[in-house]
Amino acid sequence: MISSNAILEDIIKRYYIKEGMKIGKELLNKIVAKERIEMKDLCCMLQINQMKQWMLTKEKRKWTKLRFNEFNKFEDATLISKGKINKKTFEEIRRKMNIKGYTLMRKLGITRYRYSKMQEDDDYETKIIDIEMKHIVDLIIIELKYKRRLRNRYCTKEEIEEICQRKAIQIENFLEYYSKNEKQYELNKIILERSRKGIWIGESSTIDPKFFGRNYDNLQKGLNITANRLSRIYRCRQYKEDMVQEAMYKMYQKDGNIVKKFYFDAELLFKVLMSKARYVMLNYYRKQCKNRAVSYDQWTTDRSNILKDNTEALFST
Repeated sequence: MISSNAILEDIIKRYYIKEGMKIGKELLNKIVAKERIEMKDLCCMLQINQMKQWMLTKEKRKWTKLRFNEFNKFEDATLISKGKINKKTFEEIRRKMNIKGYTLMRKLGITRYRYSKMQEDDDYETKIIDIEMKHIVDLIIIELKYKRRLRNRYCTKEEIEEICQRKAIQIENFLEYYSKNEKQYELNKIILERSRKGIWIGESSTIDPKFFGRNYDNLQKGLNITANRLSRIYRCRQYKEDMVQEAMYKMYQKDGNIVKKFYFDAELLFKVLMSKARYVMLNYYRKQCKNRAVSYDQWTTDRSNILKDNTEALFST
């Protein structure tokens, strides 16, 4: 096992878990219930990837074999330090290591979406990550998250520095891999430097109604400005009001953690909320476009079938 934490060590002893054993949905659910831990956090600690977790929970497979070396460091440290890879280099490494493409994707932390983009464009360079470091940081976050049996709380700078030192990593590594989106690295640095309370570690949550009520007009104004810009760029003015409503609803339902993270700077908080809202609006617009395309295809198919049926009827009489 390359890395561990106090929670994982306790679970391994209590449920007699070991390398190579077969584990199924029933045991995972039992551990989740008794230890009061989220399934995704348990699977992360046991190094069960998202695909295997999905197949187990949906009963597409009865069990998976535990392998605690899933996140071993990639042998080429130079490549990791470069941080990016293109299609040509990827294929050269794959042939040299004599492994399958999806195995190398996992070793380099490349998502399917980025892999597809790399395959389509020879000049495109996709980000690669140190998956061992990412796993260590994930384990630290889980340990901090459940340290006081609280799933949502602030962690002070001193608390994070202490656990990073204990795990023999730099605090910069923690900040880099704390979020899925690498663009949030600078924001995480700002939070740690300026927040008296520390970094908020918790899941998405609703915004405090009092905060939402006090700032509703400004948020509405900002969303309208964002929607106007997008409607000009994508020529989707007919969806403007729906995009604003969708963004406002999602903001209230899911962005409470953002408010808690950036409570110390109202201007920065507003910018982060609007940036998140922009993606919500774009996703809404894409769904509408997809629905329209499906509707058109269905209409064409139905129309063809009707014409075909009428033609056959005419010839049969």
